[in-house]
Amino acid sequence: MKKETWNDGLSQIDSELIEEYYLIKKKYQKKRRRKDIFARLAAATVCLSLIVTAGATLVLRKTHESGTASGVASKPAVSESLESDEQYVPNADEIRLFSADEIAKMYKNETLSTVATNRYTEVCVAGDEFLDINDIPQKEYLEIYSIGEDLPLNEEEFEEFYDKMLPALKSAIKEKTWNLKSHLSEYSISRDGETDTNHVSIWQNARVFGVGIYSSYYSKNDDLPKTYIYGEQIMIDQSLSDEEIIESIGTIKANLFKMFDTSFTDVKIIRLFNDNYLSRGLIAKEITVYFYNEADHPMNPYLPGPLSDYISLRFGNLPSFTHDVVSDSVLEVVDITYQKKREDPRELYSVSSYSPMISLEEAEALLEKGYVFGGHSCPICMANQEKVSFDDYDYVSFEYVKEYPSSENGYTSSAYIPFYTFYKELGTADNGNKLFAKTYVPALEIEGYEEYFNSQTQNHPS
Repeated sequence: MKKETWNDGLSQIDSELIEEYYLIKKKYQKKRRRKDIFARLAAATVCLSLIVTAGATLVLRKTHESGTASGVASKPAVSESLESDEQYVPNADEIRLFSADEIAKMYKNETLSTVATNRYTEVCVAGDEFLDINDIPQKEYLEIYSIGEDLPLNEEEFEEFYDKMLPALKSAIKEKTWNLKSHLSEYSISRDGETDTNHVSIWQNARVFGVGIYSSYYSKNDDLPKTYIYGEQIMIDQSLSDEEIIESIGTIKANLFKMFDTSFTDVKIIRLFNDNYLSRGLIAKEITVYFYNEADHPMNPYLPGPLSDYISLRFGNLPSFTHDVVSDSVLEVVDITYQKKREDPRELYSVSSYSPMISLEEAEALLEKGYVFGGHSCPICMANQEKVSFDDYDYVSFEYVKEYPSSENGYTSSAYIPFYTFYKELGTADNGNKLFAKTYVPALEIEGYEEYFNSQTQNHPS
């Protein structure tokens, strides 16, 4: 992920110092160099220089998200954050110990006869810099997050939100046709329908208020649908770097904030690639730009999309719809989404317990034994993959993974569990993209590894 924070402090930092800091941290993140004491001292020296140069205390770190490149940005201090210097020591009744069998059940696909725990997710990227590499927190205990109870639908609150949003949309988009119809179900309240060039939806569900402006699948003519906000066309040039894209959409960002009457300090760009749909590897099959506040929830840095309020711009680049054009530069077909949580996201996704964190060395020992849970993405596909050795893996990261819906949890996801993620390069795809195997080791102390994996031997060929 490329992530920038708009604040005055960063604008004063010497760009060469930032680049030097980033290069040192990238070296440090690689497994073979993570224990290099000289890199640690150099990184500390550069951080000190940055603080002196900026004239203020800035917390700098490298952040990543799924399918994105790295960057250096400031992050406000948050007491509940995984990055907090003051670590909370839980009481005994707040500590939860998981078994390997529990973890497997939380991430299984019931259409399989096995849990596919020795498999991996195949990741396709245009280059190493687009991998999902996050900093690894240094903590004694890690937070286990649970999803709170659904809120009841509230028609009065929805009408208030709708009455605020619709005039703002009409003022910004300036289309003649606004044919929105009411819909009420057990799960949501909405008004949606067609404008001249978009499909528009305003809704409320159990967790959020939302607005969607979608041009990807709707147009009344044969021309490529284009979306304009206050006269400015929404588009990006994917041939630019993430920093260049962020700079180029400054006016678009300001217009979106004006239309939705909100503002955010952070932005991240997610580029998703594919190994076979597109003939040229550097073309993304989808690019999403998120505007959000990273500090609004501690898990935000470790998930593909924010758990807090956000505006997103999703640019598709696959010939899935009539008007799609596969492009290696400018993308114009965009879906705009604004989501506003009905409650504080820290209440909607709250800490339910704590679990002791294991070190990277302990996770590597489990990886070497094959005690991994690699099938979080399409386990059916994972079951048909060749086994891959991670003995000499290329990268290690950290992320939270949402529980897989199953009969064990009433087909709802109720928890987020932290994992170490390991990447091993597999080779090159037909279109020139790099292929990596990605697998997961719980970042927690887990009981019963040997018993569980021994019981699964017949389901996991060596």
